[in-house]
Amino acid sequence: DYGAGLTHSLLSYIYWTSADYEQGFYHLMEGADYQKKSGNREGEAWDMFNFGTFYSELQYYEEAAPYFTDAIALFEELGEYFGLASSMLGLAVIEQAHERYAAAKTRCERALELASTHDYADTRAWGYLILSEICQSTGDYTQALRYAQDSLQTYRATGDKPGEVNAELQLGLIYCD
Repeated sequence: DYGAGLTHSLLSYIYWTSADYEQGFYHLMEGADYQKKSGNREGEAWDMFNFGTFYSELQYYEEAAPYFTDAIALFEELGEYFGLASSMLGLAVIEQAHERYAAAKTRCERALELASTHDYADTRAWGYLILSEICQSTGDYTQALRYAQDSLQTYRATGDKPGEVNAELQLGLIYCD
């Protein structure tokens, strides 16, 4: 069951990134079912994170939020800090979309603490990017620039080219605002 669950989860990602959302959701649901049946709690938590991410990227924030909340609880219970920090950032994106900037910023800062403590550079870079967007939305352009630059530097240090592009785009958006 574990192998089948992992295979379905990986297939869901492949279909999702190729914009075949129907197949992506199908395989994610199948994978989640196998993870649950096999008792793989960490796999189950990652599937919750993935459901949250998929819904969030489609801007179905109301559907995404409970998945991130459940993933946070399970990752915290398991002591899996990478998943915990990532899920917290996913929920911060939703809070930002609903213009709950103070809550989004607080959650983002907590995720950054975890990412820094455990040296999750990509998660840190994503957190800086979200904080930059929050600061830009609230008119704090000095902080927005600082966080966007931190994001860019971190993405460059990890060799994450798509991340670099996103951070550079954010810098451009701040300068155009």
